[in-house]
Parts: sequence; structure tokens; C-alpha cells
Amino acid sequence: MVSPLTGRVRFVWTLAVVSLIWVAEPVFAQSSSGLPLASRSPAPAGRDEILDYLRRRVIERPDDAQAWRMLGKSLAERGDPESAREALERALTLEPTNAAAHYDLGRLLEKEGEAQSAANHLARVTSLVPESEYAAEARRLLETLPVPTEDESFVLASYEIKRFDGSELTNDLEVDALRAIEPRDPLSMRIETGVLYNTNVALSPTNRNFVADGAGSPQVVFNPSAEYRIVNTDDWRAGPLGTGYFTINNGEFSDLNLQSYLGGLFVERSLPVDGATLVPRLQYAYTLDQFAGSTFGRRHAVAASLTSVWDNLDTTVAYYSVDSTNLKSDGGNPSITSQDGVTQAVGIAHTWWLDRREIRSATLGVDGQRADLEGSDFAFDAAFVYGAAVFPLTDILTLTLEGGGGYRDYYAAPSPPSRNQTILRGSSRLELALTEHWTVAGVFSAERLDSAEETLRTSRLIGGILAIYQY
Repeated sequence: MVSPLTGRVRFVWTLAVVSLIWVAEPVFAQSSSGLPLASRSPAPAGRDEILDYLRRRVIERPDDAQAWRMLGKSLAERGDPESAREALERALTLEPTNAAAHYDLGRLLEKEGEAQSAANHLARVTSLVPESEYAAEARRLLETLPVPTEDESFVLASYEIKRFDGSELTNDLEVDALRAIEPRDPLSMRIETGVLYNTNVALSPTNRNFVADGAGSPQVVFNPSAEYRIVNTDDWRAGPLGTGYFTINNGEFSDLNLQSYLGGLFVERSLPVDGATLVPRLQYAYTLDQFAGSTFGRRHAVAASLTSVWDNLDTTVAYYSVDSTNLKSDGGNPSITSQDGVTQAVGIAHTWWLDRREIRSATLGVDGQRADLEGSDFAFDAAFVYGAAVFPLTDILTLTLEGGGGYRDYYAAPSPPSRNQTILRGSSRLELALTEHWTVAGVFSAERLDSAEETLRTSRLIGGILAIYQY
């Protein structure tokens, strides 16, 4: 019979072993010296105590990425790959740059026969800690695996490329409605190009979240959009539309060079009524996003809107949209990590055309969103309010200020800590008209996401110079 004293001594030694592994492994991950990876394995004695301790640890501190990672590793060693995978995925959700978790998950996926996903995680190890023993072993394993594709550690898939609320959509619909009530060439086109600095380049048009430790880089941007009216009468307009968004980042982040293609169809009608012209519009669009030529995600979206252009040139826009998103990677446990699913949005905005010397126009809008996604960590309800004002500084120089805020409720995510986020954004645009078609603009925008869960707190700043051609 084991005496109580012997039991207590064994438990103390078990905790000491766990603590030693906990402290030592991140050090080994950052060092090019030390014991070979292949020679390091936990002693058989005390495994049950270690596993029990780690299980209690993740219950007490569900935001502890290292505890989830150690639990995943222990479960893998115990021959429970499904539970191990879930724990390692949870570690990477909490800490996307945890090289040891990427390594452990890569090895597990390799043994489970998922060669492509294994290669992606092992490649991430080599980029995060290139001089470590983990990276050396990962490179050896990569010699027998497929070529890595996109980085699966990114928490990626939004409604717009630049904003989380519906302000860009309502602005575009407002512009389309104003064009609808004027005689016009069947082709309308806009091209923006320039140089920006972006502190979070891993954001794509299908992306509803920032990467917590997003990479910052100077980037060249090219953003063309066009609409052609095959049907172009006083009452009806219909035809194809297209938009692209392309970036070239600094060489270090060339794997995040974005190519986004959107193509679709629209139909709209002008309906004169007392005091206004109503413009109902129905639009379908298909979006394909790629990073460095590798497909990241696809989306089908339908938007129905009604814009009222009042006789005093004020405008009111109401819309409903629904989109279906399909990302190439669903993560290791789709019921938790998948961002595939349907998102619905409804909103309304009003613009007052003031046409005064000190202020030209002002806009106020609200919208709500529901993302019914497969992964419990990413399904959310959200509400936003936003506004904008245009100030004419001279006949050819204007300043536009915009801002907004909102709240996301991740209703299906486990807690604590809560994954719910507060989102704030603001931007300015100083635009100089050079000719009828050409303008240049200095732009700056800031976005911030706050959450009780520390790993979900992040931000993005963008600033630079753009040249704009509009026809």
C-alpha cells in the first residue's frame, strides 16, 4: 500500500515535471541548441496525474493556450488523436503564433494521413522560429510532404475589405441611385491605385476577423471597379459589374499578396413619386479571394436595396443582403473552427445634402448582422452605427471624416472568457480634384477590436496616397 506521504511526494514530483516541461519547451523552440527533438519524451511514470492536472488546468483557465497545447500533446501520446487535435486547435485559436502547437499539430496530422494540412502547420513553424530545433525537424518532415499552401493559423473570412459595418455598401448604392436619375453613358468605371502602409495585411474581403498579430507592410494597391448597362433606359438598367482588389506587399510578406475578384449582375428601376425618385435594385456577386495565387475563400452574395433620392438631393438607403462563404480551410475541428456559413445583414442610412460653405453633406447609418457559421467560435450577432461628413476646404479640395462603432456577440462560443468584441473605426480622406476625371487623395484609417479574451484584441492602421480615375 502506498502511504499518504508517498502519494503526496509523487504528486509534488508530478507537478515539478509538468512545470519543467512547461518552462523548458518554449525555450527549446527558440534555441538552436539543446536535446534533439526525437530524444525528448515524457517519462511513463505519472502520466495519468499529468493528464488529470492538465484537464483541470484548462477548465480553470480556458484562455491558457500553453495548457491546451500541453493537453493536446499528452492526449496524442496517449493514443487519442481526435481529442488531441481539438485541444491543439484550441491552443492555436488562442495563440495563432504558438510554434510548438503548430509543430505538435503538424506531426499529429501527418500521422493521421492529412499530409497537406500537416505541411501547412509545419511550414508555419519554420516561419515563426526559423532557427529553432522545431524548425529544423519541421524542414526535415516537409521534404516528404506536399508543398505548403496558405497559412492555416490565420483567423480569416467580412462583409467589406475595409470596413466591418455596411457603410461602404450604402455609399455605393447611393452613388448608383444618383447615376440612375441622370442621363449617362452605359459604362461607369472607377480605378484607385497608390501606395499605403498597412499594419495588418492578412485581411481579405471574405475576412470577418483580424489576425491577432497581423503583419505590417508597405503595399502597392490597385482597386478597379466597373458597371456596364446593357439595358439602359429611363426606367430600367441592367448588366454586369466587376470589382478587383490587388495588393503587393514587402517581400517578407509576399505570401499575403492579395488578389480578390468580384463579378456579378444587377438590375434596377427608377420610380418617380411625389417628392422623390425611388430606385429599387437587386444584385448578385461572386467573390474569389487568393493569397499569392492560392485560393483562400469564395463567397456568393445577393443584395436587395431601395434608395430614395429626394428632390432636395438627400438620399435614404435601406438594404438586405445575404452571403454564403466557403473557406478552403475549415481548421482541425470544423464544429469549432470552421467559418463556412451564411451571413445576413440589414441596414439603413440617410445622407443630408447641406451644400454649405463649411459642410457639404452628412451621413448617419445603422446596420445589424448575423453570421450563422458552422464553427461555434465564429458565429456571431452584431450591430453597428456609423457616420460621415464632407467638408469643402476650397473649390477643388475636400476633407471627408468617417467613424463608427459596433458590438459582436459570439453567442455560440464557450466562456469564460467572453469572445465578444467591441469594434471602433475612424478615417479621414483629403482629396484634391486635378481634372474632371482625376483626383489624388491622402488617406488614413484606424480600426480597433477589443475583447475580454486577450488574444482577440487587435487593431489595424492604414495610411498613404491614392490616385483615382473616375468615368
